[in-house]
Amino acid sequence: MEEYIKAGKKLKGLRLILELKTNKLGVERTLEAATKSVEMVKNLKAEKITDYIAFSFEACQKIHELAPKANIQYLNGDKSPADVNAAGINGLDYHFRSSKRMQTGCRKPINWV
Repeated sequence: MEEYIKAGKKLKGLRLILELKTNKLGVERTLEAATKSVEMVKNLKAEKITDYIAFSFEACQKIHELAPKANIQYLNGDKSPADVNAAGINGLDYHFRSSKRMQTGCRKPINWV
């Protein structure tokens, strides 16, 4: 991952997408990976060009806690847009079948500040 970030920093105008995988060993390991990932991005001074995506809501929350200004997108499709927004996560990217289930949650405008 370090090489990926270093290479990405050399390319002007490029945004890096860091997908945090959910660890099969449990939430604690996923949160540990989230912490280490954010630390690496910060140490390499790549915060302004890195977006985070994850299927773990807890991981997204941890990333937000460690990097409140980061662009974070939740991918799992089981939370309403209001829940995602309330957690400080500034985006979601759901499969179209998930979005059909969420249609009622999307009828009100959401301020994604």
